[in-house]
Amino acid sequence: MKVTQTGWPDYVFDSAYVLPSLQHTADFIKQHKHLPGVTPAAEVEKQGLDIGATQAQLLEKIEQLTLYLIEQEKKLATQQSRIDELEKRSGKTKAPGTVVPGFFNIVCGCYIHFTFCSRGMVRLPGARVTSE
Repeated sequence: MKVTQTGWPDYVFDSAYVLPSLQHTADFIKQHKHLPGVTPAAEVEKQGLDIGATQAQLLEKIEQLTLYLIEQEKKLATQQSRIDELEKRSGKTKAPGTVVPGFFNIVCGCYIHFTFCSRGMVRLPGARVTSE
């Protein structure tokens, strides 16, 4: 079966396209109980499903999600750069192998000893748990 479709949603990647904010999308979902631009279930039940139109709607959502992820990746990279710079300025960057004694664990009410490595802060193998 071949479905002929016009108006494929590559327009989402056009520089003039305005990506809806996630808040706008959340508000729409709260009010209408479905994604904006996607045929609601009640309409599909009454009128059936246009496979070509549905594929285009789904592709538009995938492309929008891709743009949201790209934005988030940029924000995370910027935030990480800022964190790294602040740690560097404050001298709080820990070298791999640095032991951090007396790191308080609020869950068990005790101190657990950690070290820094390439994966971040990890509990030392065989590290003791102390009350101070």
